[in-house]
Amino acid sequence: MMASPKQSIKSCGNTDGATSATMFAPSGMRAFKVKNPSYLAPEIRQGKPYAAIPADVWSTGVSMFAITNNSLPFTALDPEKIYQDQLSSNWDFLPNVKEKLSRSAKGVISRMLNPDPRKRPSMDDVIKSNWLKNKCHW
Repeated sequence: MMASPKQSIKSCGNTDGATSATMFAPSGMRAFKVKNPSYLAPEIRQGKPYAAIPADVWSTGVSMFAITNNSLPFTALDPEKIYQDQLSSNWDFLPNVKEKLSRSAKGVISRMLNPDPRKRPSMDDVIKSNWLKNKCHW
C-alpha cells in the first residue's frame, strides 16, 4: 500500500477492492476511487489538506476491525451516514468478538478508529502494541 518517493506512478489497493488510489509523484496529484467509504478517514471527506499517515492508520484500523469481526465497523448504505457514524464513533465490536478479543486488540483498533487524526496511534505504536507483539513476534 505504499510507494517510495522515487517511483513516478504507484497503484495501491487492498485485497477486497474497497479502496484504490493512483499516485502521480511528478505532479503531486493523487486520485482516489472509493468503493467503500468506511475505509476513507473522515478528515479526507472534509476536502482540506490532511496528514496521509494518520489517514492510513484509520484505513488499517478498518481492515483490522474487518478481520477480527468479519464485518465492517460502518455498515450504512448512505455515504453521508457512514461519515456521520465515523465522526461520532458510532460503531462497536460484535458481541461474540467483544467477549473473546483481547483488551489490547480492542484498544488498538479503537484508537486507530479515533475520528481525530491527532489522537490516532502511529503505526510504530500499533506494531509495538501488546496485541501484535504477542501475536507476531516482531
